[in-house]
Amino acid sequence: MDSTIEKLVLLKDFSKLSLKEKQLVLSQITETEYNDIRSLLTKSKQAHKKDLELLQVNKEIEGKLLIAFKQKHKQHNKQKGYASLWNNHKKILKPVFSIAATIVLAIFILKNKQKEEFKVDTVSLYLNEKKELLKVNLDHSSDLIDSNKYNKDSILEMNNYLRINTDGLYAN
Repeated sequence: MDSTIEKLVLLKDFSKLSLKEKQLVLSQITETEYNDIRSLLTKSKQAHKKDLELLQVNKEIEGKLLIAFKQKHKQHNKQKGYASLWNNHKKILKPVFSIAATIVLAIFILKNKQKEEFKVDTVSLYLNEKKELLKVNLDHSSDLIDSNKYNKDSILEMNNYLRINTDGLYAN
């Protein structure tokens, strides 16, 4: 059905239609169909109004329900400290904490990269100065002691766990 016909059905009775409107309606539906549709729509509107009136809540009951709801809501909201802050502002705090954690990690990484004591050269010098901590591997000890030459295959053992491949070790 055309939207103009629907508007006419909602607004006017068939007898009150103009000549052009009647011709338009009769080109789509008959007069009895028009009247049936109109009566159905008016009855459904009246039923809707009655249902709406029945569904209206008594103002006194509505007030009591609102008071009870507010009291119950206050009881659940008695969290203290960070728990209430987290629950009330969860959408904002999640990205804030993740950005803060990323910044803290970046700071620790940058600080540790810049420290002199963690560089490879510094660790090698420390290990070479403290000869009591080092033990020359038995496979290469005779070469190192006898020839006192540059040896690429030399391996230092520390605490039997850490092995360091040194590029050139001179034993005195």
